[in-house]
Amino acid sequence: MTEEADAKSRRALRRFRREHPGALVVAAGCYCERDRAGLEAMAGVDRVLDNAQKERFAESLGLLPDEGAALPSGISRFAGRTRAFVKVQDGCDRFCSYCIVPYVRGRSCSRATAAVLDEVRGLVANGYREIVLTGVHLGGYADGESRLPKLVGALDEIAGLLRVRVSSIDPLDVTRDLVETIASSRTVCPHLHVSLQSGSSAVLARMNRGYTRDEYLGMVEHAAAAIP
Repeated sequence: MTEEADAKSRRALRRFRREHPGALVVAAGCYCERDRAGLEAMAGVDRVLDNAQKERFAESLGLLPDEGAALPSGISRFAGRTRAFVKVQDGCDRFCSYCIVPYVRGRSCSRATAAVLDEVRGLVANGYREIVLTGVHLGGYADGESRLPKLVGALDEIAGLLRVRVSSIDPLDVTRDLVETIASSRTVCPHLHVSLQSGSSAVLARMNRGYTRDEYLGMVEHAAAAIP
């Protein structure tokens, strides 16, 4: 499932080297986790950073400002966009049998609720009225006792925020608590993008998806009734 993306990444790295021969060309992210040696051997690639190093990009490359200077955090603008995307979670603990994500992205980790809310307030202050919550396994969001429903509910309290979208979510995470939160929210759009993978319970079991066909249908029926 990653072969085409890997090929595009290699082409992009070669193009960057041709177009910017004097630049520092850095490969970073999931591909580096899966084939670090191959990228390090690739002509024109100066540095290879895995996902952990990517989060400390400036430090990993020795580009930190003077000691004591504050590094910016969060995103406040999306050029050319009318909606803003806020990533609240990374990694995955599900280990579906066909999926490489937990091995290259690592285990599930979430941002602090306070940091997420601060970022959204900053986006609203810059004119954004719609935000999209995203994550590799969005339904796995957890900050202590705070789970995704609590985070979604807290967004209702941000003045000036008019619309919230919940991006793709796993069926197991469409809980009654989340459905009730969305149904009663003033900001969350009445829309759920829920992955299915297969309509066969036997295939779902081989995929290690953790639910059956009938359980999926029950979830959809409950959500549709609660969020018309």
